[in-house]
Amino acid sequence: MPELPRYSYTGPVDHTMVPDRSQMKGKSVIVTGGANGMGEMMVREFRQAGAFVTFGDLNDRGTEVEKELNAEESTVAFVKCDIRNWEDQVRLFETAKSKSPNNSVDIVVANAGISRSSGDSLWNLDGK
Repeated sequence: MPELPRYSYTGPVDHTMVPDRSQMKGKSVIVTGGANGMGEMMVREFRQAGAFVTFGDLNDRGTEVEKELNAEESTVAFVKCDIRNWEDQVRLFETAKSKSPNNSVDIVVANAGISRSSGDSLWNLDGK
């Protein structure tokens, strides 16, 4: 396997550039927190751009999203996953690699998160 070039900071990323979506075709993408909200939109957009998408979430809605998006062709895989659990993360990555067309993982979007408004128990740690 070729060695990756060493990272070199070249200044801020030009966020005004429109990405070339054609570069997503055939890529294998993982999105955490992909069953709703921004994560679900990323799953849908990567898939529409031609990527195979594996997404993890605690929300069972992921099963519905997977079924809907795979109605004509298997292009996504849902893994019920708690990102705080190492074994769940390993299962997510192994699923992505084994189900992707190129047996690879090319892009990872770490989108899963918690919010005070959802009542996530981790917020209880701050004493409020």
